Amino acid sequence: QGIEQGIELGRLAGERTIVMRQLQHRFGPLSVDITERIDSLTLGELELLSEALLQFESPAELSDWLQQHRKG
Repeated sequence: QGIEQGIELGRLAGERTIVMRQLQHRFGPLSVDITERIDSLTLGELELLSEALLQFESPAELSDWLQQHRKG
């Protein structure tokens, strides 16, 4: 079980890194708030974001997407 958990954490970190790099390439440096919100996403949410970000035309659209996928 420890190995599976490690693999899952690695996938999460890798997906997060790719999403952050794509967003920074598209929009430049991201705010601390946006970065923290992305850091709190699950693997499934990061996968959804990795597809959705291809259609974002502004940081506001990213912020709206994150607001819609907020936990709680």
